[in-house]
Amino acid sequence: MLEEARAKCKKSLQKQMIWSAVIAIVLLLAPLMAPLSLILGPKELDAKNMEDYKGKYVSYTIRYAFVDYAESYSVNKDTGNRVRTNSYSYVIYDWDSNTCFSVEVSSKDYDTMEDIEDETLDYCDGAEKGETSLRIKGTLRELKGEELEYFKEGIEYTGAKNKIKNISEHTKYFVIDYDEVNGIPMVVVIFAYIGIAVCVIIFIVGLVKTLTDAPNKKLKKFLDANMTVREDQIDTDMRGAVKVGANVWAGKQYTVYLVSSTIRVLVNKNLVWAYYYKRTGRNAVSQVRTFNKDKKMVVINLSEALSKQLLAAYAEMQPQMVLGYDRDLEKMYNKDFTGFLNLRYNQAQQQMAENTADFGSDYMNSGYTSEYASSEQE
Repeated sequence: MLEEARAKCKKSLQKQMIWSAVIAIVLLLAPLMAPLSLILGPKELDAKNMEDYKGKYVSYTIRYAFVDYAESYSVNKDTGNRVRTNSYSYVIYDWDSNTCFSVEVSSKDYDTMEDIEDETLDYCDGAEKGETSLRIKGTLRELKGEELEYFKEGIEYTGAKNKIKNISEHTKYFVIDYDEVNGIPMVVVIFAYIGIAVCVIIFIVGLVKTLTDAPNKKLKKFLDANMTVREDQIDTDMRGAVKVGANVWAGKQYTVYLVSSTIRVLVNKNLVWAYYYKRTGRNAVSQVRTFNKDKKMVVINLSEALSKQLLAAYAEMQPQMVLGYDRDLEKMYNKDFTGFLNLRYNQAQQQMAENTADFGSDYMNSGYTSEYASSEQE
């Protein structure tokens, strides 16, 4: 039976690794392959064949700009006042391909763009080519609606039409949007990367646990602390145990349960109290709380139905345990532990010594309670 428990732990780790890998791949590819494109880098934009790059993540070096024709900004929701400028849109001219289009750049690049604009106007008036440039990356998309109208107005009124002959014939209504990758907003791509990072960590943790035989670590720790207990004894006890759900075996001598792909063991003869605890809401829990003779609490997370099965198994096989909860029991446990042990545990120990098996069940009840300040959770 221990082999079955080990197999369940290993299968759980394998599922964890497979699902984390699948989710990571989906996040890498699903949002129009934006996260992968950001890793691989942009394609260099060929302004002559701009239509071929529509919706793609591209890069471009700005050398000539006429003016910023639009800007985007944030507004305080409470006051309606403008709080900051996020980006500026410029009329761009590519002299090599004789193509006019638009770029949207971050506000932090405003000063550089203004220098490029000044040098462009001087160049149109006969000066030498300017040396200032700006390398940008973003999604090439079509200009539409209000944004398109602003762009046309920018060409009409910023001097570009007068500086370059027949510029309208060489205009392509596209913009490089610095805040997108393959049309996906950068903030979405960042969240995708965070998800991928979490999945990678989960996969690595699962792999390390598999390679280091993590499912057996808690069991080995238990056996080292209980030198008189052997694996074959636990295995034999599990064969006659009440199986509660898929991950708990309540035997006569031991309770074996699985937590986070590890095997845990409780020595039943040391248990003095157990009850079902439930809390709803954001931090909801459903569990059986067990307490041993050293006042140590260990919880086993189970549904309410499975918790009742475990408590029923304890009622049948563990006469030394007080089962169920009420406030008087809590008070006695915290303030008069010796009196609490006299309820069932000490009597059971004495009767066991006298080879008697008639124990009764005076404290079988059910209920919910709050955390114990004096309890320690494993």
